[in-house]
Amino acid sequence: MPAVSTAAARTATRPRLSFDRQEWSGAFGDLGTDLPLLVGVILACGLAATSVLIGFGVMRIATAL
Repeated sequence: MPAVSTAAARTATRPRLSFDRQEWSGAFGDLGTDLPLLVGVILACGLAATSVLIGFGVMRIATAL
């Protein structure tokens, strides 16, 4: 019988996507970091808030994929 590595065994038993407490806390942690930076850039540079926020959201989705 071939030996299975522990990493392969963990990924085989773990669900592909899990939205548990750690995911939610990480998402809100990112929001707490990114939102003040985005507001500061928008105000300091006089950029359109809609364009910046849509672009930021699109890049976050692209990164997740």
